[in-house]
Amino acid sequence: MEPEEFINRAQNPNNIPGIYNYCDRWCERCTFTNRCLNFDKRSIRNKNIENLDTENKEYWNELESTFADTMKLILHIAEKEGIDLTKTDDADSQKRDDSEKKASKHLISTQAKSYNTMAHEFFEREKSFIENFENDLNTQLKLGINEGNILIKADEVKDIFEIINWYSLQITVKMKRALSGKFNGEEFADENNFPRDSDGSAKVALIGIDRSISAWGKLQQLFPEKTDDLISILLLLDKLRNEIEKEFPTARSFIRAGFDE
Repeated sequence: MEPEEFINRAQNPNNIPGIYNYCDRWCERCTFTNRCLNFDKRSIRNKNIENLDTENKEYWNELESTFADTMKLILHIAEKEGIDLTKTDDADSQKRDDSEKKASKHLISTQAKSYNTMAHEFFEREKSFIENFENDLNTQLKLGINEGNILIKADEVKDIFEIINWYSLQITVKMKRALSGKFNGEEFADENNFPRDSDGSAKVALIGIDRSISAWGKLQQLFPEKTDDLISILLLLDKLRNEIEKEFPTARSFIRAGFDE
């Protein structure tokens, strides 16, 4: 896509400006795809792709193509505005590096990483249990036992796993961005009464935590015999949620374009 075409699409009045800045990137479950420039770009180029899988070659090809389009746009704007992209500010670069290091060592970051590890380890540890559960459902289906209820339960468990897997790493990523932004200083936002990017990123992480807590809670209801393992995960998530709300007390009130309006 050429820069001029991209700019024309960006001016589509149906689009919600900046809606993609504070979303969870889960386009398949979003109710605003028809008003999102990012999805518009992707859907035009991938009309025959229904599911974007991170292990799918087409997904990575799409990512490379998006990168190329974005670089064209950056170069186009830089040339138009007379910006020298080769010029760097060593002081700003050092400040950014220091902020990222500080963010990585923060309690919130370590707790988020611990949660991601615990979630991954749970599914690895319970792989045989999950497989047995799936086999039992398939056996009941073959026998024609409560087919409707079995399918509902299977879909529910599938949704739970998808929700947990989708947000487990994203929470870490969003909080690193939020912490880095806060430590790097947001004087421009404060001086101009703009919403803080760190609050927006923290809110996305909090929403991911809320949904993850609900998903783990449903899993506990379906498999009460796993309560002991699940309780430790839920307790860590709740601690993480509390720490984020302390560090970013105004994050919940951040207004995300489209979603919160």
